[in-house]
Amino acid sequence: MKCVIEVPKGRETDFRWYMDQLEARILDEGDHLVYQTISEDQMRGALRKYKKEHPAVATYFKDDDLLETITYDLQDSVDTSRAAIDLDETISMSLERALADANILERFKEQPGVTPEDIQKAKTYVVDEQIHPLDSFFKRDAILRLLESTENIGKKRDFGLGIDGRLASQLRNMIDDAEKGLFLVNPKKPLDEMLGNLIFNKTRVVDMQEEDLTQVPMTAEEQEKAKKLVPALRKFSEQMETILNGLRDGSPKTFKANPLIQYLDAARELKPLLPDTVALRTDISLAEAKDPQEEAAYKRIQQSMSFLDALRNRHADHLDLIDVLEQAADLDGDKLSGKLTIDALSNINIQEAMENAYMTDKDNLNYDALNKRAAFELMNRVEGRSSLQGLAEIATRFGVAPQTEKEHEVAITQYTDELIRAARAEFALRDFQNIPGVSMQKIETAQKYLFEENRLPYDAHEERHAVYQALMSLKDTPRANEALSREWFTNTFPSCLNQMKVAENQMEKDLFLADPRPASNEYAGAFLLTNDLHPFHAQVQRDKLIQDAQKAYVKLGDFCDLEDTFHHILDQAEPAPKDTTYDPALVQCALLYQDAAKNLADTLGNNSIGMRKTFFVDELSAECREPYQKGEKTLDILRGRMEPEGKESLAEKTMRKVYSEHKDTVDYDKLNKETVASLLEKGASDKSIREIAEIAKKLNPTIKDTKKYTKYLLIQANNYRSNVAEK
Repeated sequence: MKCVIEVPKGRETDFRWYMDQLEARILDEGDHLVYQTISEDQMRGALRKYKKEHPAVATYFKDDDLLETITYDLQDSVDTSRAAIDLDETISMSLERALADANILERFKEQPGVTPEDIQKAKTYVVDEQIHPLDSFFKRDAILRLLESTENIGKKRDFGLGIDGRLASQLRNMIDDAEKGLFLVNPKKPLDEMLGNLIFNKTRVVDMQEEDLTQVPMTAEEQEKAKKLVPALRKFSEQMETILNGLRDGSPKTFKANPLIQYLDAARELKPLLPDTVALRTDISLAEAKDPQEEAAYKRIQQSMSFLDALRNRHADHLDLIDVLEQAADLDGDKLSGKLTIDALSNINIQEAMENAYMTDKDNLNYDALNKRAAFELMNRVEGRSSLQGLAEIATRFGVAPQTEKEHEVAITQYTDELIRAARAEFALRDFQNIPGVSMQKIETAQKYLFEENRLPYDAHEERHAVYQALMSLKDTPRANEALSREWFTNTFPSCLNQMKVAENQMEKDLFLADPRPASNEYAGAFLLTNDLHPFHAQVQRDKLIQDAQKAYVKLGDFCDLEDTFHHILDQAEPAPKDTTYDPALVQCALLYQDAAKNLADTLGNNSIGMRKTFFVDELSAECREPYQKGEKTLDILRGRMEPEGKESLAEKTMRKVYSEHKDTVDYDKLNKETVASLLEKGASDKSIREIAEIAKKLNPTIKDTKKYTKYLLIQANNYRSNVAEK
């Protein structure tokens, strides 16, 4: 009903006046309006009547779902009709689709051999997913249109070079939906084969009938293709996803496959299985090039595809790799934009290794993995670096083209190194698997180290060198004409330790790959001492080596723990003085370092040559030199690195005994406490206790008051004795 209201001047913004006029007009037109109320009870009653007439609907649909559909259609009828609504007629029209779905399921149940699981699956397809048998025709046409859209591939310069993302996920979905429709027609026949037959069926959608869904192609050749086609389509879809994921992957790689070559490779495998009428793009024409640079790129791709066709055995006249290389030589001269001549590349072992890899796995677009498989075979044939370089030169043709000749040569060299390393990793894995008693969990760990982290057993030698290099680097700091400062202990020393820990961690992984059986600490310690990947052989004194290895690793760990000790000392200390260069906390840290470094060097033996074990006079400020030298001499005597001068007092003798028996302990307070406890056991005088405090001040210049420190030691020593007595 149209309602036109004339608005007098002055009423333009009077909302109440508008409403009054509208109400009056509605009342005036009341004779032409239809008022109808339909209750839920009426709808349910009419629905019961309909279900009685059509029981199949009641079998597959819930009342609430049907009422929701009816209510929506009733509202739509009210909006479009001025006449009274016939409820039964509206319900019949509203549930026409539900009745059709129910009839599909009833016919499905009548098929021989159908199980309850089949019926439930069919109900899910029809009721929940709204899939019907004849939908398979539409999905077939959608699949063919999607394949023919590949004509744009290579013509675009966008992210995917025209590779439609629908070729990845949507193609698989279309296949699945088409097969769901075919399942409703015949659940016992192989669905892949049925869909393959349907793709070869030339019936147009406008002429389709349900019986056409089960037709078989006319020729035996088409029937054979139809059996293989749908699995090949699924694989093609997965390959497109692989290509797109590669385009999204921005991580640096020595070899990165050319996505256009990958597409053409996949398309050439699929094309022979498709009906002849499907225009799937399988080549790049030089006529499509827009400029000389693009023409050169297309020419390179064509040549690369010729190599790939030889490796995949796709050439019509069965050319092998050497044949193709010789043809390329006629075009490009004696070299293929690389270092090696055609004669060098025409190595039958290179050809056989690459053909074995590429033919065994024809659907694999991961050329890097195939190249590494070929590299392993070549090295297994005891081929040298030149053969691996030839493999790399051919393989890089399938990658993203370098910009210059120099970049090409660098890429070949780098990829050769990577192929050799990958082959060695495969050899290492096989050796690892042959170690007696190795578990599957350890094999999986080895695979992770070898192929994800690119570790090799022999890398342990390099990492061992890096551990020692990190230790040796401390001798270069502080630089000439610079005095030792607190920053050395809070920045320089921790930086060295971080480098050492990284190298140590990698070394342990490499040693695990060499032999996972020994305890890691023992093995790592023995390797640090001997540089032997198999240190526990019969010719050595095994028990002594294990003991020395354990000591070395423990002491290396204690040395690393100094970082926390230095931070604690300097955090608790007073700020570094500005008016004088004497810094007791700095001297204390320097004494701790040289003590731990000398202790570690004793265990490492000749391996410690070049390691910083002390600080020299010219590296310390004038005010710090004497306290440091006195403390260092005292510690050398206490640790047994120097003989004492003259006759020792009881305090000195007892303190030296405790310190020399606990060389790995740099907690001097703890050692002083045990010394005082020992003196108390012997009935020593207070003078001896005070003497311990005086000596302790040389080791720790931050002790200001020796009397207070003496009292502290007495309290701690007595507590220590009490605890020992209780035990």
